[in-house]
Amino acid sequence: MKKSQIQIGETIAIMLVFAVLVGLGFAFYVRISKISLQKELLELEEQRAIQKVQSIINLPELICSSERVISENCIDLYKIKAASEKKIFQKLYYQGVFGSSSINVTQLTPAEEEWEIYSNPKGVSASAFYLPVVIHDPIENTNNFGLIKILIYTK
Repeated sequence: MKKSQIQIGETIAIMLVFAVLVGLGFAFYVRISKISLQKELLELEEQRAIQKVQSIINLPELICSSERVISENCIDLYKIKAASEKKIFQKLYYQGVFGSSSINVTQLTPAEEEWEIYSNPKGVSASAFYLPVVIHDPIENTNNFGLIKILIYTK
């Protein structure tokens, strides 16, 4: 073999090694970018869930009020029962607000009781979010501990 043929072979080998290293670097970059994007999508999903929970707590159909004073993080027991029985949140307007999700309110004290406020389970997987609330009974004038459970469905 001639010296020039050996040099060409060495050059080709170096270029192949360089190409493999660039390919591995690119694959690593793509994998890191994918993981970062998944984290951002999860954070965005959590923000949407928080917005939905906040919109539930601030709905005039559910909030506690006494003499035009609105209590924060408080839901009226009888408004919850009426909303659950009459399925008022299944209307088209609320589908635009709540989207593909299920919303349940659970009273934990004194006795556990659960009401389904909204249900539109369209999706493959669901993420659950919980928010503690006060459930006020205006007739007995008592406050009970409860949770709002929201399941956000994703495709």
